[in-house]
Amino acid sequence: MAEKIRVLIVDDDVLFADSLSDILKEKSYETVVVKSGEEALKKVEETPFDAVLLDIKMPVMNGVEAFKGIKKINPRIPVIMITAFSAEDLIKDALKEGAYGVLSKPLDINKIIAMIETAKKGGCLVMIVDNDPNTRETLKDILENKGFVVSLAKDGQEAIKIVKERPEDVVFIDVKLPVLNGLETYLELKKINPKITAVLITAYREEMRDLIEVALRHDAYACLYKPVDPQKILQLIEEITQKRRARARVGKAVLIVDDQENVCLGLADILEKLGYKTLQALNGQDALEKARQEKPNLVLIDTRMPGMDGIELCRKLKQEEKLPLKVIVYTGQIDAIDAVKARRCGADDYCIKGSDPQLLIETVEKFL
Repeated sequence: MAEKIRVLIVDDDVLFADSLSDILKEKSYETVVVKSGEEALKKVEETPFDAVLLDIKMPVMNGVEAFKGIKKINPRIPVIMITAFSAEDLIKDALKEGAYGVLSKPLDINKIIAMIETAKKGGCLVMIVDNDPNTRETLKDILENKGFVVSLAKDGQEAIKIVKERPEDVVFIDVKLPVLNGLETYLELKKINPKITAVLITAYREEMRDLIEVALRHDAYACLYKPVDPQKILQLIEEITQKRRARARVGKAVLIVDDQENVCLGLADILEKLGYKTLQALNGQDALEKARQEKPNLVLIDTRMPGMDGIELCRKLKQEEKLPLKVIVYTGQIDAIDAVKARRCGADDYCIKGSDPQLLIETVEKFL
């Protein structure tokens, strides 16, 4: 059985927060509701959430201040800001600091669910640069319905301004733009953010051929021709996202600790195919020594082992200041007591080891 997605809802409007919580629970989410930024920070320290829904305007500690605190505790957790008021400065500050997205009240529940799901999978931030408003809005609607966070720019200058304020991941650029053409816009964006991935779009295949060829030589990802097939755009974003994830895995090491050698080898095989380096240990003492020597990025620990069990090993690893690593504790069966023990000993997450290893992989990907 797949583990429920854990969502923290932070809003001083208790009625709104409880209503949103009830809706998400009906959709099989696990939710926790708090009414202040201070409470949110405590909860994030105690529990590994998959996403945070955070109101921007709150008394004492506003949403942006709370967001910055959350990122210090868990830099990888996706935070979606929500607001019922005009708060342009706070919104701009939140996006600049790396908030995943901003949604306005009243919330479109289908849109927020899609955004949570996409964020959990490491979804990317997308920008559309096109001087045709119909193209911009059509693509925006398609992508937002799939949970992507989308920025719009009508020309190169506006795109440059947005990228200076927010690290977009993928940008779709019309080649025939006023003032700065698509190639010039792309090259300027690359100067600001060398990691940005660009896909060119044009209705003028022959007229724009030379500009397209130059852009592709400068590592533009692809060129699409209008009318653009929405499925092709979604396919390209998925392809780009998968390649970015694969690059991010290079050099990351996972130590697998399980007294069953076949489990160690099976998990190692899966993780190595994804691009991770793996180490294995069959007991707690061996795991401690390998962690000290190899300094892995993450340790996967089975709770039930003879001698030093997984909970004790987790506690020892977390006590070593020279090992700033993430620890995921797992077990072969649902056990509420093990889950509580894991969190108390400092585990970054806890999950069930089942016949489908996808849950374990998703939990690893959350931290690496």
